Amino acid sequence: MFFKSLIFSLIAIFFTSCASSSFYYDKKNSSANINLLNVNKKITLTNPKVEHTFSQCTINSYTLKDDNQIYGNLFLENIQLSDNCHWNGSVTGFFTYELKTRMKFKSFELVDRFSKDYYEISTYKVNNEKYVSIIDMYTINRDVLIIDNKGKLSQEIIKMLDPKFNFKYVNAPRTDINYNYSLVKFNMFNSYFTKESERRIRGN
Repeated sequence: MFFKSLIFSLIAIFFTSCASSSFYYDKKNSSANINLLNVNKKITLTNPKVEHTFSQCTINSYTLKDDNQIYGNLFLENIQLSDNCHWNGSVTGFFTYELKTRMKFKSFELVDRFSKDYYEISTYKVNNEKYVSIIDMYTINRDVLIIDNKGKLSQEIIKMLDPKFNFKYVNAPRTDINYNYSLVKFNMFNSYFTKESERRIRGN
């Protein structure tokens, strides 16, 4: 039992280490760095606005906004949960629901999706007019969600993962969504995630 526990502990440490290095914001050099599987990309930020968010369930969480010269208007939320906390549903489901609701879209239709390993990139048609892509990079207990208005960042990540994939709608009319809602900040009202002890109490 001791050796089995030791092995599981080492595996957990390994994946936690991978998760912490998969994406990081470099304040000193004003850049965002993606380093997960076959993607190794440095995004030079133009004028980043970072807001740290706090919860008893999160280890490291923040939102980042940047009106980027290359990639257009980007919004990012980084959420890393503690080991004793769990999501109460789909992370991307919560994120896209709030996006549609907060921005008061009349329609929000999924038209394209790319999924490979630890990446999911979904493109939506908004109000039957323009397109927006949502990037979800995920590892153990961590999600990095990005609203990619222009679609250029999504296209570059997909090319690194699967050059044969036909990423549609990048040249179609695109959104310019200015978003500022945080799942972590409003978790106390909507219970997107909870501690394991709280889930057991509610289940009794």
